[in-house]
Amino acid sequence: MNDPGRPSTLVHLLRSRAVTQSHEPLYIFLADGEAEEFALSYEELDRNARAIAAKLQAVEPPGARALLLYHPGLEFIAAFFGCLYAGIVAVPAYPPRNPRNVPRIQTIASDAQASFCLTSSMVFARSRELFGVVPGLEDMLWLATDEIADDAAADWHPGEVTPETLAFLQYTSGSTSTPKGVMVSHGNLMHNLSFLCDGRGHTKIVSWLPFLHDMGLIYSILQALYGGFPCVLMAPASFLQRPFRWLHALSRHRASTAIAPNFAYELCAQKISDEEKRQLDLSCWTMALNAAEPVRLETLERFAAAFTSCGFRAEFLKPAYGLAEATLGVSIFAGPKLYCVKTLDKAAFETHRIVEASSQVLKSPVDPSPLPSPLGGERVPEGEAKGGSELQSTKSSEEFSPANALTCQAIGCGQGARDQQIAIVNPDTLRRCGPGEVGEIWLSSPSVARGYWRKPQETEETFRARIADTGEGPFLRTGDLGFVDEDELFITGRLKDLIIIRGGNHYPQDIELSAQKAHRALQADAGAAFSVEVDGEERLVLAQELIRHHKANLAEVGTAIREAIAEEHGIQVHSILLVKPHTVPKTSSGKIQRRQAREMFLEGSFEPEWQWKAEAPSNASVNSGGASGFTSQIQSNIAMEGSAGASPHAGGQARLLERWLVSRLAEVLKMPASEILPGQPIAVRSAAGNSRQDDHEMGRVPSRYRPIRPRFL
Repeated sequence: MNDPGRPSTLVHLLRSRAVTQSHEPLYIFLADGEAEEFALSYEELDRNARAIAAKLQAVEPPGARALLLYHPGLEFIAAFFGCLYAGIVAVPAYPPRNPRNVPRIQTIASDAQASFCLTSSMVFARSRELFGVVPGLEDMLWLATDEIADDAAADWHPGEVTPETLAFLQYTSGSTSTPKGVMVSHGNLMHNLSFLCDGRGHTKIVSWLPFLHDMGLIYSILQALYGGFPCVLMAPASFLQRPFRWLHALSRHRASTAIAPNFAYELCAQKISDEEKRQLDLSCWTMALNAAEPVRLETLERFAAAFTSCGFRAEFLKPAYGLAEATLGVSIFAGPKLYCVKTLDKAAFETHRIVEASSQVLKSPVDPSPLPSPLGGERVPEGEAKGGSELQSTKSSEEFSPANALTCQAIGCGQGARDQQIAIVNPDTLRRCGPGEVGEIWLSSPSVARGYWRKPQETEETFRARIADTGEGPFLRTGDLGFVDEDELFITGRLKDLIIIRGGNHYPQDIELSAQKAHRALQADAGAAFSVEVDGEERLVLAQELIRHHKANLAEVGTAIREAIAEEHGIQVHSILLVKPHTVPKTSSGKIQRRQAREMFLEGSFEPEWQWKAEAPSNASVNSGGASGFTSQIQSNIAMEGSAGASPHAGGQARLLERWLVSRLAEVLKMPASEILPGQPIAVRSAAGNSRQDDHEMGRVPSRYRPIRPRFL
């Protein structure tokens, strides 16, 4: 796949371009996110890298590891290439903001066996105070690269760098005790960059992503060098403070390409004003990649509708999938057509079977003319692996019908490189799945990294997998679930995050999306669904962030969540925690850390604004013989209030009878009365262990389980 005439390492590539494109700007950093620019040409980067490399060669041999601690800016790029020029293995990490950040840096430095640290003089002054008494960090050699004079470049001696040479360690997201360093070689990078870049029509990239994140480093910074075109950069904070800056930079610099997680597109659609839109011309932005977290269909539609007046077209949106263990990119939806959406039978999908309710490449939801009219209708804002569309219910927050309750949607995230192989494998039997089956995604490709640094057993398990009956391999086990249809890869969830309740498989991303669409007070892409064991059974828990300055009745919000999950997924929630913004744990790229959220729940470390928990089932019999017993029994079975105090519903004889029916049904189904929502569908399969698959396939709901709606004449 690589061009034999192209340099085989990043070192040789930069050295070549420093001659052929010497004074052309390669990187432009917008210090304020807008007009204040600092530029770095190919020749300047080459000279800076040689100067830094010369200093490194004087103190450490090739193969040593160097921690890189930098704030966003051009200094990081020069230091990274300085490591490559010296044959030093770069170990990027986030600089400490406060003492709480130090343990992760300490763990990474210890695992990588880093002997020295490259940083800026400003970060050095701050870090020296924090690291002064930390074991393993206090004696580390520090080098402030912004203080190295350019004339040191003359002391650099080219070393032997080959495609097999280790370029850097990409530490994966995780708790402070479990980060793993993915070993990425020059050959891995050159192959993956070829897949990401060749034939895509890139002319300029704009990025706000962290440099230390592989999408920021590889897709933006390194791809610009590979393709020989400029890259415009800004700090993540510049984008988050004002999302308009990202799109304005794309418009002003006439950039063709940008990549970001789903939440960034959602944020732009929500926060950019009509006045700001009038300043944008996005007709140049033909590669708008959505990756790093689940791709939401509603977000794609909402973004296209929001910016169609700015010249943006829906077919410019490109869902993509990748992971650090494969260097970065695995598949990209390419070409001029619109992303592919498949509507699937949900009951079949929950048994890992793909049965299409319908399949189509959607017509563009916007007119392809230069200034098309926006989409009609208004939607409620919604919400490990990088990107890919995970299963989404077709139910909107405004309406519910039996037809769309039984379907879910998957968005295709494109095709992979021609010289890679994707296998869909049963994670239990390790045999290939048959057509129409969901399984774990296994990958064989020159982009697959060499393994985890100093973790031979985990490397063997993850990077050396073989198909049981044929011996094919080795494959990378991605840990992601999906299927392939007509060469298109569809991502359906994360294997380790899968929630199994009463034998039914439920994807947490789908549950989280249903919850977030249930009420406007809930923050998009800021919830964690997971299971805990209660009385020997797995039960569902949801921790969900609220938007800022909401004025909602939180008990009503909780009820809306329970209703939505019961309707769409057929399961009851055991506990709901509504928390402040920035409480649900996420990785640096915005991915939900569900296992960490589960640990926080079990440890009681969440501080919810409101919490609800299901009662234990009552075994008491229902006494219908007297008014006092009737009322007493009702009161003992309807403790529906959360910790913030739910407002009671209207009383009256109809309500009393409704409550009595709830209590009676709870006894029959052997489930808590608090989990039965009058007027809403009951998740009988989960509660009573009954299968509804036959009824789903016939499009009907058993009459005995239809909503309770008592009527009085």
